Amino acid sequence: MRVVCSVFFVLCFFAYAYAEANILSDSGFEGSGAGEWISDMWGGQFGIDYDATDFSRSGSQSLKQWATGVTDDANGWEKSEAKQIVSVQPGYIITGGAWLKYDNLSQVEAKMECKWLDSGFNELPGGIGTAVMSGSGDWTYQDLSVWDEAQRTAPEGASYVDFRLFILAPGTAETATGTVWWDDAEFSVIPEPGSMALLIGGITGLLVFRKRRR
Repeated sequence: MRVVCSVFFVLCFFAYAYAEANILSDSGFEGSGAGEWISDMWGGQFGIDYDATDFSRSGSQSLKQWATGVTDDANGWEKSEAKQIVSVQPGYIITGGAWLKYDNLSQVEAKMECKWLDSGFNELPGGIGTAVMSGSGDWTYQDLSVWDEAQRTAPEGASYVDFRLFILAPGTAETATGTVWWDDAEFSVIPEPGSMALLIGGITGLLVFRKRRR
């Protein structure tokens, strides 16, 4: 009976841990500077601030990005992006989101996006995301679960997933305006069912073996 109870407790613990763990570093942007976040800027003319204090959903800071209406790119492309790269395996399922506040967006997109990468950090086909295209809005949760589980499942060849928060002017940088703030991001990776079954089977076997030795 004690073995059964132990197995039940372990199963509950691992199910909760895999479902709830937020693996992003400084997901609320309360640290100093970029930290584990990686800045990816096209053209370098749009702004980014990891320690913004003018608006925050919780705590005292948020990630701020803004369009400047300036570009050095002949084709008018500019991007301001913060991202973290997380290890996955084929069949793993991703979930999460981030809170977005935006003001006066015009000719620029505010996006949360996930792209699959191979072992050499090359992009694979597919990926998911959300986008806000224009206007102003208060804190709104951008949720990856609007995509079904199949689309949130790492494909064959995937070794990483690239979690991105950014603004993008696709050929419209010279007329782009607007500011966004991101806060309270969260991201979880759930192992595919086969891996979970192997883990549970191993734990159960160890518990039964221990019981028999007594």
